[in-house]
Amino acid sequence: MSKKEKLIEKLLEGNADESFSFQDFAVVIQHLGYEFVRKSSSHRIFEKEGFPPIVVQPRKDGKAKAYQIKQLRDSLKKGTP
Repeated sequence: MSKKEKLIEKLLEGNADESFSFQDFAVVIQHLGYEFVRKSSSHRIFEKEGFPPIVVQPRKDGKAKAYQIKQLRDSLKKGTP
């Protein structure tokens, strides 16, 4: 199993939302076909044709925000990344 597959599995399990690094979260987003478009202040914007953009922001400690991980997980479960 590749690192990207392990990260997606970790995201889908929902047991590590508070400890998910922002860098790993960005890897998952890009693995799902989104492209990093720009940075606006501390926000990172990812876009994919036919889908709304994903706007994420790291916490001060370099971790991803738990609510943003949950939003992505929920959209993946609905089949709309």
